[in-house]
Amino acid sequence: MRQEQVIFARRIGRALLLELQGWQLVILSTLVGVFWAASLFDWDFVIGRDAFWEFPRGTIGGGDNDMAQVLTGYLYYVQSPWHLPLFYVSGLDPPAGVNAIFTDFVPIVALFGKLIHSLTGAKVNLYGAYLFLCFVLPGVTSMLYGLGTIDMPSVGFAVLTLGVVAAIAGYLPARRAANVDPMTALRHE
Repeated sequence: MRQEQVIFARRIGRALLLELQGWQLVILSTLVGVFWAASLFDWDFVIGRDAFWEFPRGTIGGGDNDMAQVLTGYLYYVQSPWHLPLFYVSGLDPPAGVNAIFTDFVPIVALFGKLIHSLTGAKVNLYGAYLFLCFVLPGVTSMLYGLGTIDMPSVGFAVLTLGVVAAIAGYLPARRAANVDPMTALRHE
């Protein structure tokens, strides 16, 4: 009897999903992804205040310095001036400098971090927000793939929804960092 109930529930669920419009499916998949990611990550981790970010360690055995290397390259890049080549950092491996991509940071995260630093002067760690979005996006992309045909309003709405989620995830750490007194931060270091 139990298996019949499960099969019936699946059929009802599929029928309900088929009744939804593309943009409603995008919202539903985004909400499910956000709730899932929120159940996995502590909010302090997402906004970069967790103790993990003080001295990040690797997530895979034997990779104790991997995340520290990534974060070091990211912070050097964010604080370096804008110039071409885009990811060149003279402060790493002086006197010649090095392309910060060799530190294995995520370039799109670094560009957003550098943009925030250029506009506010705050050093913001966006890796927690990036990891959060990495758990939200698969559900949204699979939902878009499941639509079959290209439904441009749904794709546009997905881009808009994810842009809002990303903006909120980036704004919160930036606002927190902008409210810190520079002298207090320097004394702390």
